[in-house]
Amino acid sequence: TLPKPIIWADPGTVIALYTPVTIWCQGSWEALQYYLHKQQSIDPWDRQFPLERGNQAKFSIQQTSKDFAGIYKCYYKSPGGKSEYSDTLELVVTGEWTLKITIIGSPLRRSSTLQGYFSQSPSLQNNVGFYVKPSLSVWPSPAVTSGESIIMQCSSSLGFGRFIMIQEGKRNLSWTLDSQQNGRMSFQAHFALDSVTANHNGTFRCYGYFRNDPQVWSTSSDPLDILVS
Repeated sequence: TLPKPIIWADPGTVIALYTPVTIWCQGSWEALQYYLHKQQSIDPWDRQFPLERGNQAKFSIQQTSKDFAGIYKCYYKSPGGKSEYSDTLELVVTGEWTLKITIIGSPLRRSSTLQGYFSQSPSLQNNVGFYVKPSLSVWPSPAVTSGESIIMQCSSSLGFGRFIMIQEGKRNLSWTLDSQQNGRMSFQAHFALDSVTANHNGTFRCYGYFRNDPQVWSTSSDPLDILVS
């Protein structure tokens, strides 16, 4: 039986728009060629020969865009046949919805390209332009005693279907909630962290995304530091 290949991404699976990422596939020393498959694609998305004196291949993306977001898996072919597929890798691209909007007229116009609406705030109408990104806040305070509970709110003027909150430096530690509309131009989600511990010390960010594009996220909110004592 051929070894099952392993897939991973460097520097990670959450990549900012226009930045590089490398997808690696590691299999057998006998592999002749490696194939990268992207979900909803019939043909292999890419193929590469193994690195010299190595049992792996790399698939380089020099500049990520929305088109590179998605679910990937890889396999290889050797004299012994075709291997099974690797586990899946979810590649997320952030910042797709970070567009600087030049404000023309008043009130702001609906933007179909952003699949949502911009804030009607009069204060924004006086600016030349602004960047759309979620905001992250905490109640009652970012400084909390171990065992207490806090509520993190992620909100945006864009009608994202879901919000996701991540804690930096904590692998696989994230929270995802459906968006709730609060008023005409406000969409938000409330993340309840019950009985916080020292593990919750750190920096949090949140993102929004549309349901039909779950691997394409907004730019991140500003970072929010939580201090548990």
